[in-house]
This record gives sequence, C-alpha cells and structure tokens, in this order.
Amino acid sequence: MKSFKLAAAMTLSLVLIGCGGHDFQGTYQGSISTGLGGLDNLLGAMSDDEDSRMTIGKKHIIIADEKYTFDKIYVEGNQLVLEAEGEKESMKIVDKDTLELSQGHMTITYQRI
Repeated sequence: MKSFKLAAAMTLSLVLIGCGGHDFQGTYQGSISTGLGGLDNLLGAMSDDEDSRMTIGKKHIIIADEKYTFDKIYVEGNQLVLEAEGEKESMKIVDKDTLELSQGHMTITYQRI
C-alpha cells in the first residue's frame, strides 16, 4: 500500500510539473535582421533601446510597455506557441535562451538577458 501511495504521489507530481510552465519566462533583448547589410546596421543601432526588449510571463508578454495576455503559452516541437481566442502565433526555439520570430523578409532574434 505504501508503494502505491508513493507511485500515485510521483505521478501527480509529474503531471503538475508538466502543467507548470514553459521554461521561457524572462526578459529578452531583440535584434532585427533583414539580410540587407546597410538596413541591418541601421536596425542594429536601434535594437539597443528598451523598446526592443520582451518579457515573457506564464500567460503574457510585455513589449515596449504593452502587455499582451494569452490563454496559453506552451512549447510544441521547436516552437513557443502563444494562443489567444483560438488564434496561434509562434516563435522558433533556437536554444534555451534564444527565440526567433520571422516576419516575411525580416527576422527578430530574442536573446535572454
């Protein structure tokens, strides 16, 4: 009976850990690249200000002092998925400290700071 209780407690703990978050909470510095050298230099100079920072919480992100709330933020494959009202946006997970958001010919790389 004791081993059954221990197994049940461990299973419940694993389920709760799985529901606990996405491990990408924190503050990130954004940098923009277009593949066009001169434009990249200009955009790079602007990416050092506070408006290029993004803070990710359990169910929200903050960019340029604007807070965006989501129903869920979760990892699916190599994507960090932001879901609200049935709509999904995603960022590519490069590694545990780097996310990329591609918008046409432009890519924003967010590096955890």
